[in-house]
Amino acid sequence: MRFAVMQVWDSYKIGMFANVMKYSMFKTFANKYKTNVRRIKDRFFQGGNFTVEYQTKSGNKQAMFCNKGFKRKLDAMSAEVSLLAAVSEIRQVQQLEKPRQTGTV
Repeated sequence: MRFAVMQVWDSYKIGMFANVMKYSMFKTFANKYKTNVRRIKDRFFQGGNFTVEYQTKSGNKQAMFCNKGFKRKLDAMSAEVSLLAAVSEIRQVQQLEKPRQTGTV
């Protein structure tokens, strides 16, 4: 049961990270065009998606910011994936707990 709760929490954290990245992008565009985030949203949102048009040799193209969200997956690809963070955390704690050696001569 604990594994299922971790999956929900992981998709939540990824979603929160995506929000931070999206608003960081809005602020970067606002700074580049010397305006505010509201005007950037008005300018670049098309049909509810943040869309940037750009030119290439073959013509105009569009790039959209991912707007699908991050759904929870019920089956893990590998059980080891979720354990990697825990192993890393344990190693960090072990390094902190090592007695400090003083170099007295």
